[in-house]
Amino acid sequence: MAEGLARALERPLPRPRHDLLGYAVARVLEALLEAILAFEFLERGYSRNAAGKAFQAWKALTGALLALERDRVLEAMETGEQRRWPQEKAVPRVPTTRLKPLGQLLEEAAGLRGFSAYTDKALDLHVLPVPWPRPRPRAKQVPEPQGGRL
Repeated sequence: MAEGLARALERPLPRPRHDLLGYAVARVLEALLEAILAFEFLERGYSRNAAGKAFQAWKALTGALLALERDRVLEAMETGEQRRWPQEKAVPRVPTTRLKPLGQLLEEAAGLRGFSAYTDKALDLHVLPVPWPRPRPRAKQVPEPQGGRL
């Protein structure tokens, strides 16, 4: 099953401006494939990889829902500038940094109850802590003033 989904995803992703339904279908297939991979990784004990795949599946599903609910999402926007951003950036890319507000927007505009709560859980998977210590960030190197005086 996963192989058939992978072959379907090898084709170029339809552009949301030209084929919104085709784009949404491709993103749903991507979400299914990522979810299947997440379960396979989890069965093998690769929990961090499974978390990453589950997060990617949620992003793909969010992109599909943004495409399918585009009209409702655009109605919720106030100005033309605000309406342009979802069409040009949010639907095709689903930026991780804007995932939480996009989840809230889908919940409010499209009536998808609990969507933002699930988005929060997906973001928790994305920032899953690692079991080893992270290196400390180095202090910024401040250049000395000319003449050696402070």
